[in-house]
Amino acid sequence: MSYRLLCILIAAICTILALCLLVVPSLIHWLFGIEAVPESILMARRAGFLFIGLSGLYWAVRDLSASSMRNGVAKGSIVMLTGLALLGLWELSYGIAGLGILLAISTELGLAALFGLTLMSDRGTAAADR
Repeated sequence: MSYRLLCILIAAICTILALCLLVVPSLIHWLFGIEAVPESILMARRAGFLFIGLSGLYWAVRDLSASSMRNGVAKGSIVMLTGLALLGLWELSYGIAGLGILLAISTELGLAALFGLTLMSDRGTAAADR
């Protein structure tokens, strides 16, 4: 998958998550098997705006050519997505979240792997250009 298509995909996912968190936060509560208390609804809505920001960021960087900036976006994305997946596994193992979190974990690990592939592809391109 190309870097451009990956950024467009993540921007779309972030937009959908933002809308869910802002408009129907109980959907996430249901999926993750957690109680929808006022405090968790507050945090869900706040996270919704973070996802709007991420969506805009990924949309804005979708056309970056292979560069240190693009590598930085990929590396930061790998750290963020892998961290979220590990946190999800921890929450699942301690019974904090239900099995629905496996959807998030698998998506996060898959997207992190795709960013890893773009990094390797960029290195191959840079080596071929020498």
